[in-house]
Amino acid sequence: MIYIPNGEGIFTSGETTYQVKPGSTLLLLPGLRHAYRPLSETGWHEYWVGFRGAYFLDLVETGCLSQEKVFFETGLHDSILSLYNQIFDEVLYQRPLYQMRTCSSILSLIAEVLDRERRRDIPDYYQQVLEKAKLLMEANISGAANMTDIASQLGTSASNFHRIFKIYTSMTPYQYFIAKKIHKAESLLGQTDLSVKEVAAQLGFENQLYFSRLFKKKIGVSPLNWKKYINIYGNPPALPEDSKD
Repeated sequence: MIYIPNGEGIFTSGETTYQVKPGSTLLLLPGLRHAYRPLSETGWHEYWVGFRGAYFLDLVETGCLSQEKVFFETGLHDSILSLYNQIFDEVLYQRPLYQMRTCSSILSLIAEVLDRERRRDIPDYYQQVLEKAKLLMEANISGAANMTDIASQLGTSASNFHRIFKIYTSMTPYQYFIAKKIHKAESLLGQTDLSVKEVAAQLGFENQLYFSRLFKKKIGVSPLNWKKYINIYGNPPALPEDSKD
C-alpha cells in the first residue's frame, strides 16, 4: 500500500491508467499487472508498507481488498501519515511484540483508506437514507424495530434498504439496531440504579436470559458483572479490542 502525500505521477493497473496526485493511495495486490512512476517535472514523496499472510489473503478472498479497486483518492490526512510513522517506528526499534503492533497498525491503515473512500463515494441519497434510518432506530430504541416498516417510511424497498445499510456500515440494519441497544444498555447499567432485568425490559427484551447472553457475546462480560465493576471502580473493565466485534 503506497501513499503519495505530495508530487504527481502515473499509475497503471491492467488496462487502466490513473493520474496520481497528492493524497492518492495505490494498492498492489498479488498477481496485479502494474506500473507507476512520478512525473519528472514534479517527482513525488511516497510512504509504503508491504504485508502478507493468511489474514490479508482472507481480505482479498472476501472482497474487502480487490483488484477491481486498487486506486484511492484518499486525500491528505495526518491520521494516515501517523499510522505509517507508527509502522516505521515499530519495525525500526523492534520493541517486544512489535510484530503484533505493526500488524494492528497496518489493519488500521487499510480500514482508514477504505473508510475514507467509502464515505467519499456515498451518494447524497444513500447518505440521507442511512441518517434517517439511524434516527428512526434511535427513536424506537426501547421497542422492536420492523426493518420493512422503516424501509417503507424511507421510501425504498426492504431489500434495497438492507443492501445500502450493509454496503456503507458493514452491518445489516438489524445488527446495527441490536448494537445500539447494547450500547444503550452499557450506559443504563453504569449510570442508573436499574437492575439487569429492568434494563432488559426497558430496551424491549422480554427474555432477560437472552439479553444477558447477547450482552456478554457483544461486550465480553455479563451485564451483571459489567454493572458490578462500574459500581466498584467507576469505569468499565478493560476488554480486548475484538470483544465488541
